[in-house]
Amino acid sequence: MEIFQDSDNKEPAGQVKLILSALSISAVLLLFWFFQPILFLLSIFILAVIILAYNLEYGLYIMTALAFFHGWMIDFSNYESLREYPFLVSLNAPLIDFWTVFVLGTTVIVALIKILTKQKGGDIFKKFPGLIWYGLFLFISYLAVLSAFDHNVKASLWYGLRFMTFVYLGFFLLPYHLLDTKKILARVMNILVWVGVVISLYAFSSIFFVSQEWFRLMPYAIKGFAPLGFNHNAVAQPLAIILPISFYLFLKNYNLRKSSVVWYGFTTALILLSALLTLSRAAWIAIFIEVFIVAWFFRDSIKKYWHDKNLQKYTIPGAIVLFFVLGYMLVFTLSSQVVVSSNLSRLHTTEMAGFYFLESPWLGHGPGMYTRLLSQNAIHIAEYGEPLESHGFIQKILVEEGIFALLLFFGFLYYVFKRLWPTPFKLNQNYLSVFLLAMAVGAVSLQLFDALYFNAVMWFPLGLAIGAHKVIYEK
Repeated sequence: MEIFQDSDNKEPAGQVKLILSALSISAVLLLFWFFQPILFLLSIFILAVIILAYNLEYGLYIMTALAFFHGWMIDFSNYESLREYPFLVSLNAPLIDFWTVFVLGTTVIVALIKILTKQKGGDIFKKFPGLIWYGLFLFISYLAVLSAFDHNVKASLWYGLRFMTFVYLGFFLLPYHLLDTKKILARVMNILVWVGVVISLYAFSSIFFVSQEWFRLMPYAIKGFAPLGFNHNAVAQPLAIILPISFYLFLKNYNLRKSSVVWYGFTTALILLSALLTLSRAAWIAIFIEVFIVAWFFRDSIKKYWHDKNLQKYTIPGAIVLFFVLGYMLVFTLSSQVVVSSNLSRLHTTEMAGFYFLESPWLGHGPGMYTRLLSQNAIHIAEYGEPLESHGFIQKILVEEGIFALLLFFGFLYYVFKRLWPTPFKLNQNYLSVFLLAMAVGAVSLQLFDALYFNAVMWFPLGLAIGAHKVIYEK
């Protein structure tokens, strides 16, 4: 819904009023900026809420563009004009988190207005997919807050609210409801592909700006700005997640004999090659799992098209490139001291996680307490430095919330994967379900080895996947 409908049909007098209103609002905002910056920000916020309320899908588009840039931090303490407001200067989070809170709040306001005015669509939050499993998981997690390590109840409660609850509401539930038409879905998928292309080109540019012992694609700062952070996994993970969607669009356009098949063939090859050249072992494993899922459901088609000369133009050169990349990855894995050190660190932290789990197996040591526990180990700090978050959600949940919470978390993932599972009925309608499942499984498998399990990088793809499934198969 556009905020100004049929603007082309307005009479001249109406257009003049509209222009005068816009100029008046701009003048007031300009005065606020010079004399009361906080009123300026508040006015901008209110106007943005009003505009977004009529165009909620645009909130989803921006979320899609920002979801993987978790290194793009907004720290209000850096703005001198806001330092007299203690609450504002205490805010420091990724841009995607701020934007998601804004979109979530606006969506709730719209839903409440529709409910109060009894308009159709007022049940926007009537359905909470996976709430039984994840709700019970959160219940156990908040019980674990009571047994927080070293009586850090406040910090543990905040972690549960800020991360564990927020990811469900903002990155899972919100995309599920905002993604409600095929038109929106098509736009979201194309935005994802463009994000993949931008990240790939950015990663390839590191060849010229980052010197390192081994050739690999890495994120880096541009005049101090590093939207993806500095770890190679920050590049590899979004590319591995986006890859199934790009490949789906390639196959769809190939089957329809559209000219855009060349574009999607290029994006798929670029994203795949970029992900592999990060030399991220987690990304390689995730891509292997995604390929296996797609190959399994399309095994008959693969046999049929194996001798297609048009496809051979893409597959044979691709297989040759992949062979050399695979060989290079093997040499890197066996020879690099970075890999050896990483393996030893992960092994040591896994052993420590097992020790702390056995100390409190039922309710754990409280949400957000993992690094506090490891910081008590002087030997680990001396060997590996300050402790980082657990590289894997299994160890994280076992230590912080216990065995029951982990089983409930697996129950939630089972719910998501089962809902996405491609049945013969679905495959007869549209084969998108295969690629949605591959994307979701890939996003989760990455967090078996990394620390972004309560982050948009894992949860936003899950929300998109079940939202897309609802649009294609359930409406």
